[in-house]
Amino acid sequence: MFNASIPESALRAKGYEFVEGEGGEGEEEGVWRGEDGGRIGVGSLVQLKCVKIHALEGVLSIEGKLA
Repeated sequence: MFNASIPESALRAKGYEFVEGEGGEGEEEGVWRGEDGGRIGVGSLVQLKCVKIHALEGVLSIEGKLA
């Protein structure tokens, strides 16, 4: 099991803006909407470039940026 995250600054640098309350099921808090209308939310598939890998107490965490 692992977690992958993209820092907010990386999303904003690619033209994404957070929109509260616009998520579907499992996205109650909101989604990231791109200038092209694309959306990134819980369960979205994105191309990610790995920047760092962290391992702590059996959990692998991958920090990345949008490819």
